[in-house]
Amino acid sequence: MNKPSEQTEKWIVEATRRLLARASDDRSLTIDALLPRVRRALDKYLTRDDPQASATTICEFIDALHADDLCLIVACERG
Repeated sequence: MNKPSEQTEKWIVEATRRLLARASDDRSLTIDALLPRVRRALDKYLTRDDPQASATTICEFIDALHADDLCLIVACERG
């Protein structure tokens, strides 16, 4: 992902916090463990085609991610 603006980074971090909070099993992951994966998903599916995506668009994208599935994927990747 291209380096996001400071404001965009705040939106990403806040939305990722919400994602982690709604996971029924967070697999003991921290926001720092999830952020790289969320950023890659944003780049692949959203900001590549719309680099100036709005806060609403970014937050809606992250809020639509399946929290438990993402936590499981990241935990498996981390071993």
